[in-house]
Amino acid sequence: MDSLQHPTSRYTGFSIGGVAIEAPVGLAPMAGVTDAPFRRLARRLGAAFTVGEMVATRDWLKGVSREAELRAELPGPGPHIVQLVGREPQVMAEAARR
Repeated sequence: MDSLQHPTSRYTGFSIGGVAIEAPVGLAPMAGVTDAPFRRLARRLGAAFTVGEMVATRDWLKGVSREAELRAELPGPGPHIVQLVGREPQVMAEAARR
C-alpha cells in the first residue's frame, strides 16, 4: 500500500436489505444537533447516510409540527433514516408505514 493512500480507499461498501451504503461514513443521531440543515451539510460533506433525532410516534401521527420537523426528509437520494420512539407497537407500526 502506498504510504499516502488513506485506509478507507479500500472500503467496498455494504447493504442493508436492498439499500446500498457506498461511503465509509454516516452521521449518527444527536439530540438537539441533527436537524435537517445539519443532516444536509453532512450529506454534502460525504456521509453515506444520516439519522434524524427521535420522533415521538403518537405526536407525529397527530401532526405535531415539531415531530414533523424532526422527521423531515432531505431532498435527494436516501436512505432517509428516522428513529421512532413509543411504547405502543400498533402506533409505532403505523408511523413506520408513513
